[in-house]
Amino acid sequence: HAWLADPKKDFVLGRNLFIDLVEKRPSDYWANLLLGGCCTWSGRAIEGEPFVRTAIGLDPSIPNGYAVLAQNLQMQGRRSDVIATVQT
Repeated sequence: HAWLADPKKDFVLGRNLFIDLVEKRPSDYWANLLLGGCCTWSGRAIEGEPFVRTAIGLDPSIPNGYAVLAQNLQMQGRRSDVIATVQT
């Protein structure tokens, strides 16, 4: 999709794209992670957290999920949870 190739990401557009994809493919790691990331980076961290956690649950061996989760928790002001996440 062109959204992935664009260096200037419109996170609201990305959120809408990945909501549709997660509805069609709920067990897709990258769809969940990118939906959670788009929510996080567009100021909707609380909405995005469950999708990031779903992605991590689908494949805990991919480190990207933990990085996005740390960003998400930081945006929610949950510093102690960030520290616990990066120490995992």
